Amino acid sequence: GEIITIGDFNPKLAAFWIHEGTCVGIMLESGDAAQVSALESAVRSGKSVDIDALKSASSVDQALAMVL
Repeated sequence: GEIITIGDFNPKLAAFWIHEGTCVGIMLESGDAAQVSALESAVRSGKSVDIDALKSASSVDQALAMVL
């Protein structure tokens, strides 16, 4: 798969593990409680992700919206 990182710890950082167009893992640093609790469901859903759109996300919140 591919790992895509968004952010710079100012204030957040996220890493998305993508395999064959599906998000199979997410790491979020400094997210709020609602975002963190939604990550497991997002990964389990097997939702397809537009990799180019994810790479061009302007913020962690925008990237999370693509997978949540």
